[in-house]
Amino acid sequence: MEASELVQRFVSRMAEGQPIHTASRLLDELREDLIKIGRRSAFFESQGLPLQEAWVGIKFGEIMTFDTIYLAAKAQMGFDVVLLKDNVSVQFDITEATDRNVDRAEEYRSGPEMIVEDSGEIARQESLFEKNVGNRLKRKSSDNLIVYVNTGWLPEEKFIEDALIRWHLSFKKKFNSAYLLIRGSVVQLAPELQKFSNSRSRENGPKS
Repeated sequence: MEASELVQRFVSRMAEGQPIHTASRLLDELREDLIKIGRRSAFFESQGLPLQEAWVGIKFGEIMTFDTIYLAAKAQMGFDVVLLKDNVSVQFDITEATDRNVDRAEEYRSGPEMIVEDSGEIARQESLFEKNVGNRLKRKSSDNLIVYVNTGWLPEEKFIEDALIRWHLSFKKKFNSAYLLIRGSVVQLAPELQKFSNSRSRENGPKS
């Protein structure tokens, strides 16, 4: 089977709705199948098909204990995924914030698992975080938003915590709910400021 057929089959099955654990397995199987036929890069070159949205939705759903995920056709529906919990559905728009000017496969590599201590690096990262995540949130118009923060740093960084406190009040006025998915943790920016984590999801992106 060609890479495009494998990807399209996955997208079609996700559009039908899958339990979160099944969706995670299907995504792993897709990656393995692409590797077997020597087309690993096809996972990152999805020709407009929403593989990243699927991955973000699945990881977010795992951490927030949703039951089921549907992958939406954004062009028609206006949102990326629908997540269900206890028969209540929520529509989410998904976007990414990153400071890396590299190929998709490189964007998914794991970032450093350490707290930044150098003052110059702290200042640089704070500026990047404010620019990429803050501006991304400001541009988006969505009832419920998930931002995949693909910068590599841990959510315990003080410059991140300080930024979240500043953003909370402004974003709770704009969104019904807004979340950051960052290094296996979810930070809720609206309506309240909270942090959720899942040790099983401590990865920064799809395995390459």
